[in-house]
Amino acid sequence: MGSYWSRCSESVRSRDLIMSSPVIRRRLGGTSDQGGGGAVSSELYPQNNAASIDTEMNATTGWSVQNNAIITSDANVPDDGTWALKGESNTTPTPIAVCYFDLDTILTAGVTYDLTFRVRHVTATYGGGGNWRVVLAATTTGLDDIIDTIGIAQNVYKDESRSFVHSAATRYFIMREANAGDNGGLFLDNISIVPQ
Repeated sequence: MGSYWSRCSESVRSRDLIMSSPVIRRRLGGTSDQGGGGAVSSELYPQNNAASIDTEMNATTGWSVQNNAIITSDANVPDDGTWALKGESNTTPTPIAVCYFDLDTILTAGVTYDLTFRVRHVTATYGGGGNWRVVLAATTTGLDDIIDTIGIAQNVYKDESRSFVHSAATRYFIMREANAGDNGGLFLDNISIVPQ
């Protein structure tokens, strides 16, 4: 058991780690570091779309698609709030459907960031299909840093996170089909990107 001051210091570090999560801050009723109103200045994903934490709205602002993927703001199964982003390729089955966000629009090269989000498969209820991946990559179809591969059995949201130094290799934040015949899709919610 350490001294009084070392225990206090450890408590402060634990509090800071817990409060660094935007989802926890929101669920505690505030968005500031003190837990009571005001915007968190370090949050860099305030894109006013369905997966935004503090500025959620019925929109897909900032996201683009290729290979006939479809991205929508969906109210069927949000993790928190009213909407989630839904990326899918069931209704337009083109090989390797891709939904992506260009991180160069909000991040600075050479800076280390913490990316957190919640994700689940669309499952048979919302379209079925096979595996999808969540990726950071240099191109919109790249597989440079696969954060996770999500299959149809993932029918509840799960936490994902990645710390990375932003560079040309991490330009795009992507959700995409794992292979040409998978179809399917993902729900993505509570995206947060903060500098370390």
